[in-house]
Amino acid sequence: MGREDLAILNEYSIGKILRVSNMNQGNTSNAKLINNSQDKYILRKIKDKKQAITEYFISKKLLKYQITSEILLSKNNHPFVIKKSGIYNLQRYIEH
Repeated sequence: MGREDLAILNEYSIGKILRVSNMNQGNTSNAKLINNSQDKYILRKIKDKKQAITEYFISKKLLKYQITSEILLSKNNHPFVIKKSGIYNLQRYIEH
């Protein structure tokens, strides 16, 4: 687990991180699977703020239909985190 990953994940209230691993599927090249003691999450690098906000509002609308995963808000109540390496969002992992 890299220092940048920890800096990003520390922006969220998800507890102690046990494992971070790269994912090999999906359209996002920088998707990572995050495991803590109770749940799994996907950390994704996003193109820009507009994409991050759009995805957040779409996911909120679709949650009631259970066809998308929840995008979590950061400790600062934002649907994304900005670091030197880019813009990221964190969403709950849904098993296939």
